[in-house]
Amino acid sequence: MFDRKNPLILAALAASTTLSAAAHAGSNRTSATLANRDLVVPGRTLLVDGGPRWLLPEGQFVYQKNDGDDPAWINAGVTFGIGGDFQLGVVQPLQVLPEDIDLHDPRVHLLYQFVEGVADVGVFAQGNVPVEGDPTFVGGLPIQLHLGSYARFDTGPFVRAGFPEDDPWLDFTAPFVLNINVTRQFFLGPEAAIWTENEFDYVRVPAGFFLGYTMADGGETVGDLSLRFRDLNVRDSGNVVQLIFAADLFFDL
Repeated sequence: MFDRKNPLILAALAASTTLSAAAHAGSNRTSATLANRDLVVPGRTLLVDGGPRWLLPEGQFVYQKNDGDDPAWINAGVTFGIGGDFQLGVVQPLQVLPEDIDLHDPRVHLLYQFVEGVADVGVFAQGNVPVEGDPTFVGGLPIQLHLGSYARFDTGPFVRAGFPEDDPWLDFTAPFVLNINVTRQFFLGPEAAIWTENEFDYVRVPAGFFLGYTMADGGETVGDLSLRFRDLNVRDSGNVVQLIFAADLFFDL
C-alpha cells in the first residue's frame, strides 16, 4: 500500500516522474557543461525546475530533518528565457509532510542579465502571491564568475523583505556556490551563505554540498539531475538539515 508519509517513496515518485519527462526534453541552445552556462535561460527555451538558483538553488523535492516533525515539500516550477538576456519564472510549493497536503504561496521571479563575459551580472527579483501568507520580496545582483571552462562561482548581494501589516522587515543574504565540472557532464561542489535574521539581529550560516549529472542526447542538453545536502545553520550544526533533489529539464520552443 502507498505510504504518503514515507519521504523515500515520495522522492522515488518525483524521480520517476522526472525521468519520464526527460524522454521528451532537449535543447541545442543550452551548454551541456554547467560551468559554461549564462546567467539566464537561453531565449525561446523552457526550463522545468524547482525554483530559481537564487538565493541558494532549490529543487523539486525537499525533505527537512528537524527536532520535531519533519516537513517535506514539492516545488513545481518553470522558467522561460526571453531574448537571450531575460527570464521569467513561477514556482508553486506544495507541502506533503507531515500533515495533509498544503499549497503554499506561489512565487514569481525574473532575472535580467546586463553583463556577459568572464563575469556575468544581472538583476534578480522575486515576490510571492500572498494567498495564505504576507507579501514577501527578494531582490539583488546575482553574479557568476567563470573560472576557466570547468568551474563557476555564484555569488552576489541580496535583500529579503516581508510586509506584514504591523511590522515590515528587511534582511540580507550573500550566497557562495562553487560549481565544479569534474567532467563535461558530472559536477559537484560546496555551497554556503551569510543569512541575516530578525532585521540583522542574528546571522545564520547555511552550508552544504551537492553533486549532479547533466543528461545529454544526440548533441542536445536534456537537463541536470542533482542531489544536495544542506545544513541550514552550521553555527547550530545538525539541528535543521535538508536533502534536496532537483531535475532541471530544458525544452527548446
